[in-house]
Amino acid sequence: MPQLNVRQAVIDAACAMHRDGLTVANSGNISVRCQKGMLITPSGVAYEALQPQQIVWQDLSGAVLQGDCKPSSEWRIHADIYRAKPDVQAVVHAHSPAATALAATRRPLPAFHYMVALFGGNDVPCAAYASFGTAALSEAVLAVLGERSACLMANHGMLVTGADLATAYQRAQELESLCAQYNQACQLGGVVLLSDKEMAEARAAFAGYGQRP
Repeated sequence: MPQLNVRQAVIDAACAMHRDGLTVANSGNISVRCQKGMLITPSGVAYEALQPQQIVWQDLSGAVLQGDCKPSSEWRIHADIYRAKPDVQAVVHAHSPAATALAATRRPLPAFHYMVALFGGNDVPCAAYASFGTAALSEAVLAVLGERSACLMANHGMLVTGADLATAYQRAQELESLCAQYNQACQLGGVVLLSDKEMAEARAAFAGYGQRP
């Protein structure tokens, strides 16, 4: 059975989305991989009111194993990512202002800044539009995610993955910040993009970045 502290970590991250301006009301959702399944925020419950027992534990086929609430309507995306990407341990989906604004143009976040390489490619792609909560939307996300750790979702928001919840959440913050910078740069006109070579150098530098031995 999932430990209480793991459930609380999901609640804490969901509440942080409000504090950090990544979402309003109860939009978006967060999950962590757990015992051949996942723990995911419930559908339509205010994050500040969440109790640990309301975090839904379900297997990757969608069957609820434990929880007093229905899972998020986007549970399929989370489950499909966990099945397709064994290294992913957490998923954050948000309707953050800058990322959602860019996603409404149905364009990717291009290589305007070397930090875009943090997500594993020369851009952060934008998944095709499909109705929320559908298998079609999950398929659209997986189609563009590939080896990247994030994507935009057309007319919807952002989705970010990580090897743990803290990493996924930090990447969501970084993606929102980059989208805001790019949106502002576009207003100035003439955004200059980095070359494939420059982005490859950035990705190589990130491979050895931080406190790894």
